Amino acid sequence: MEVVTTHVGADFDALASLVAASKLHPGAHLVLSGGADRNVADFLSLHQELLNLETLRDLDLDAITTLVVVETQSSSRLGELSKVAQRPGVRILVYDHHGGGGDLQPEQAVVRPYGATTTLLMELIRARELPVTPFEATLFLLGIYEDTGCLTFASTTPEDAEAVAWLLRQGANLDVVSTFLIRGLTPEQRALLNDLLARTRYHEVHGARIAITAAEAPGYVDEVALLAHRLADMEGADALFVLVRMEENLLVVGRARSAGVDVARVLEAFGGGGHERAASATIKGGDVDAVRARLLEILAQVVCPRATARDLMSWPVRTIPPDATLETAGRLLARYGIGGLLVVEEGQPVGVISRRDVDRAIHHRLSHAPVRAFMSRDVRPVSPDAPLHEIEHLMIEERVGRIPVMHEGRLVGIITRTDVLRALHQAAPTFLPPRPTAGPAPREAHPANVADLLNERLPERVQRLLAQAGAVGDALHLYVFTVGGFVRDLLLGVANLDVDLVVEGDGIAFARRLTDELHADVSLHHRFGTAALTLPDGVRIDVASARTELYEHPAALPVVEHSSLRDDLARRDFTINAMAVQLNAPAFGRLVDPFRGRRDLRLQRVRVLHSLSFVEDPTRLFRGVRFEARYQFHFSPGTERLARDAVAHGAIQGLSPARLRKEVLLTLRESEALRAIERWQELGILPALWPGLQLTALVRERLQRVDSVLSWYNGLGLKQRVEPWLLPFGVLVEPLGHDAALQFAETRLRLRARHQEILRAALYALPRLCAVLAQPWRGRGRRGVRASEVYWACRDLPVEALLLAVILSGSELARDRVALYLRELRHVRPRLSGDQLIAMGFARGPVVGVVLREILDRRLDGELITAEDELEYARRRLMQM
Repeated sequence: MEVVTTHVGADFDALASLVAASKLHPGAHLVLSGGADRNVADFLSLHQELLNLETLRDLDLDAITTLVVVETQSSSRLGELSKVAQRPGVRILVYDHHGGGGDLQPEQAVVRPYGATTTLLMELIRARELPVTPFEATLFLLGIYEDTGCLTFASTTPEDAEAVAWLLRQGANLDVVSTFLIRGLTPEQRALLNDLLARTRYHEVHGARIAITAAEAPGYVDEVALLAHRLADMEGADALFVLVRMEENLLVVGRARSAGVDVARVLEAFGGGGHERAASATIKGGDVDAVRARLLEILAQVVCPRATARDLMSWPVRTIPPDATLETAGRLLARYGIGGLLVVEEGQPVGVISRRDVDRAIHHRLSHAPVRAFMSRDVRPVSPDAPLHEIEHLMIEERVGRIPVMHEGRLVGIITRTDVLRALHQAAPTFLPPRPTAGPAPREAHPANVADLLNERLPERVQRLLAQAGAVGDALHLYVFTVGGFVRDLLLGVANLDVDLVVEGDGIAFARRLTDELHADVSLHHRFGTAALTLPDGVRIDVASARTELYEHPAALPVVEHSSLRDDLARRDFTINAMAVQLNAPAFGRLVDPFRGRRDLRLQRVRVLHSLSFVEDPTRLFRGVRFEARYQFHFSPGTERLARDAVAHGAIQGLSPARLRKEVLLTLRESEALRAIERWQELGILPALWPGLQLTALVRERLQRVDSVLSWYNGLGLKQRVEPWLLPFGVLVEPLGHDAALQFAETRLRLRARHQEILRAALYALPRLCAVLAQPWRGRGRRGVRASEVYWACRDLPVEALLLAVILSGSELARDRVALYLRELRHVRPRLSGDQLIAMGFARGPVVGVVLREILDRRLDGELITAEDELEYARRRLMQM
């Protein structure tokens, strides 16, 4: 016998899931394991005949072989059927939306984190294209609406909304739904609610406001969960726990309004269950005071620390003295791109001047006026430990947009509305500001930690090095992070041992101490707060103080100022490079990702941090393309548009030859250089580099040969090294003609003289060289090329020119000719010398050289084999002369 059941005290999601599961298991018996809440009971009294529900009395429990359980995973919530669930040999199937599991051991479990179990069953029903009647659609809608608060609870998912829309299309009746969901309170419920309100007490646990209330009911009161839900709405706490003594049982209901307080985990300790935002437990004979105390103990372990001012604040604080002019204030606001400045006098905040106030004053020609005359004097400092809800209250009630953070009379940070909104609308703060005093690092809610990846993917010596850097930071009370490409490649699982460290504070002092610890050599750059350490084994570590960059005009080199880690990350090119990993011992491995770079890695996309990124630094166009090619990523749509706009508006033309040369060469050295060049063509970069540069079908075909020709050359085992990037470069510029190509190399890129000479030799020689290499060997009655002609065509040319000829010709003949020249022909010399010819009677002068060349040609062509052959030839020539 197969039975479908749900937890005792069934709500609408339980009942709807029960009926929905029966459609997936036709022929199964539908049974409520024990009672239903009042609204469900009222619904059943009217619609009992439309449902094939049976009672436990109707069933032979011993005959049950399969038990389908919906809306719970705990046998303790199945009433009399819990014994059946625990009986050996009974097959268990589970459908549920609650995480965390239970003690049931199902053969099959379908668990998805939706707002309601009904939603998950709707997906399965729709996938099987099973019919649903309007009555069933109404019941299913009741189940989803009840558990999602009509799609308003934070646990609601897009799948819930999609299921609701589909049910409405199946004829669900909203009038019926509202009749059974919106019910008035009974007199007993109203009395209990008033009693609970009067007895509510508040506790702060890691910054979260927890309300706990307890009362005793003279008799059984239905739907305490409904009262808990209404109380939660009225009290506005982060979480609420309602304890109600009814007869011999103590009922505990938990409700959470914000992430970070998992009430299901809390009530698991009491044998209860539910999900993160709603859970309950029944304790037989429980003592209210003991349960309250135990609740607080568990909450201290379960509640994630809430954000405090220390977690939210920005640093450094941009300030201005009260006697500075409004014109000065306007320049500072524009320079830093912020909406207001804190006005500070003798180290203490005395006001705030906003961009709007400055703009209005300047509009009225008062730019010469002092800031003091127009600043807002409503300043409300807070301590670093002030909780988020206190800061939010200050901003709303006092209508202040900027709150200074003070520690022991010293200004250590500032909090803006943006900081508060960021904390409220994402799972956790994503960066830590500078530490104002010695001691452990500030707490962070839901930190992402990659310590395991550091241990799994890095060599032990690098792990030790990072730990030592963190220890030095702890000793100096400085936050230390590894940043940029090292973090990106760590997350991607790509080998990269180029360690870059960023220090919030004095990077020079940190570098000196780390140098002593590692017995390294160090080069210090005080102006920029940077240092380069070279370890005894040759490993290099770059250290920098956290800084921000300001661009005074497009394509300019940045002006650098010391700042916070977040500002340091914000100055970087792309989100995937704007991540850091903290190395301090209390938080070793904590991932700092303020711009969601890890998400972009998962989506395989390259995204800039702001809309002027390519304008401020056009080299980012080339770096972005390299990342696309290297990792098979793609620009985000917004980044693609910004890149095209920047190229179209001449951003690349503003780059100096040195910066442009560096980016072009780095790109051509990539293993996926062709893909990068294709993107140059798509984005319009090629013609922006030089008029006429383009990726034609012929150029693409030739570029596709570059790697194979390089591999072939390396396989020859020759000692002479080549510059690999010159090959794709030569292929690109060859169609321009040698004059334009050399002008591009010399004036726009200013290639090194050696590289220009290689390119010049190659471009001038290529037409004849390709023609010679493409011909077959000369034979009897067949025109062709001699070995001597191959020798003279290749002689004195750089190897890069020969490889370019092979690439351009694309023939095996050319490859064979070049291999023959490199391996054999270039080493061939006449055995006779000029002195020997003169001794034989040849007159000194050009004729000696002519005869020696004739001898060499015939040796190359196989006509003169031995020294005697050369002597005989020389004698004949002497007689002819």
